[in-house]
Amino acid sequence: MKVYGYDGATGEYTGATDAARDPLAGDRYVMPHNSTRRTPPMPGPKQAAVFDGQEWGLVPDHRGETWWNAAGTPVIVSTLGDPADGGLSAEAPPTPLPSLADYAAAAQAMLDTRARERGYDSILSGVSYLDDPHPAFAAEAAALKAWRSAIWAYATAALAEVEAGARPAPGLDDWRTELAGACPFTWPEAAP
Repeated sequence: MKVYGYDGATGEYTGATDAARDPLAGDRYVMPHNSTRRTPPMPGPKQAAVFDGQEWGLVPDHRGETWWNAAGTPVIVSTLGDPADGGLSAEAPPTPLPSLADYAAAAQAMLDTRARERGYDSILSGVSYLDDPHPAFAAEAAALKAWRSAIWAYATAALAEVEAGARPAPGLDDWRTELAGACPFTWPEAAP
């Protein structure tokens, strides 16, 4: 006689087997623990057959899939059932837009990186050579100062447009590219 096993904790179908004849009563069968003679239904995609002690049913099976909780944290589904019943979403949350502080930090990093090309600690360090008696340092400081002013003037105006809804907020990579294109920088030629 064919019997159908199920997991004792979840009720999930575990497979079919043949029940053994009872050695004391040859016309009876010994049922394995957690089994039934009821035939389980054939599960469809993303479903599992589950026995509730009386009947088989089909439940959602999203195990191994990535869903997201309310905080936007990814969660690997590990149990049977509909993850939405537990507050999870199948859709990844949208990537949050950068904050004004993120845009400012990207602009500042761009300024500092350029100054470091010539050995200055930061843009502030480079600009501090503005009245330096060495002509090359003074020229570099003047170029850095003018560029810093151009970057911040452009950034302030562009971010005001974003805040007013007059233009979409760019991603940080696009922001850096935009700043570099709007405010190009060239080192001054070395003094003779």
